[in-house]
Amino acid sequence: MTRNDRITAQAGRVASGLAGTMIAALALAGCTPQSPGMGAAIEKPAAGAPDASAGPSLTSDGYGPLGVGMSLDNIAHAFSPEGGGELIGRAGGDACLEGVPTGAPEGLRVMVENGKLTRVTLGEGATARTSLGVGVGDPASAVEAAYGHRVVTDAARFDPAPAQVKTVWTRNGPTGRRPTADETARGLRFEIGADGIIHTIHGGGRSIQYEEGCS
Repeated sequence: MTRNDRITAQAGRVASGLAGTMIAALALAGCTPQSPGMGAAIEKPAAGAPDASAGPSLTSDGYGPLGVGMSLDNIAHAFSPEGGGELIGRAGGDACLEGVPTGAPEGLRVMVENGKLTRVTLGEGATARTSLGVGVGDPASAVEAAYGHRVVTDAARFDPAPAQVKTVWTRNGPTGRRPTADETARGLRFEIGADGIIHTIHGGGRSIQYEEGCS
């Protein structure tokens, strides 16, 4: 056998071995079940993503069928489209009042100023959450965890320390801690008790700044 014949035969054996290895690998891949959790990991929502199955969430623009700027009549019927709706437990005068629309989820109430919705509030008993998953009963740290550097923290006006309020402006909010009178401002405000737990969450316009009813 010449030198060229030996080189040709050796190359053939190498090629045959590689082909066999590739065929075995492909067969193994076809028969090996997917590792548990791989599909779930790929489809898992990003951290902080809203859970679509959990129902409406509170945002700076409202909650579900309730939107900032909605008329009093539409508010009253937001959760009872077939009629018979009203705003229950009204408190305040014509310029500003608070109440609960018929059929509203537990713990939800609204603020109406000059006939228009300006704020939606989640209080005791509420199970709804913000679009980033923060809810009543969560620790204060949940606000920073969800909203990061956008959170502005202040001492509560009417409750002793360490009670505090945390505000997140999402649109046209003020710079720093000064209040705003801008009707186009939108944000969320979290009221936290001395126990370090979120007791109330407001979403809406500049009225989220009110800490005692309509003031």
